[in-house]
Amino acid sequence: MESEIEKIKKSSKEKIASAATLDDLEQVRIWLLGRNGTLTAILRALKDIAPDARARAGAEANHLRQEIE
Repeated sequence: MESEIEKIKKSSKEKIASAATLDDLEQVRIWLLGRNGTLTAILRALKDIAPDARARAGAEANHLRQEIE
C-alpha cells in the first residue's frame, strides 16, 4: 500500500509540474481526488488492510491529499 502511495505521489507531482493551464490542473485533481480517482481508491481500500498497517497508510494517504490540495 505504501509503495502505491509513493508512486501516486511521484506521478502527481510530475503531472502538476507539467500542467500548463488551470484546466490541466483540474484534470489532475479529478484523476487523483475525483469519485474514481487513484488516491480516492487508495483511501477506500484502507478498510481491507490489516489494522496495524491501516493507520500508517491512512496517515500517508491523507497527508498526500492535503499536500496536493
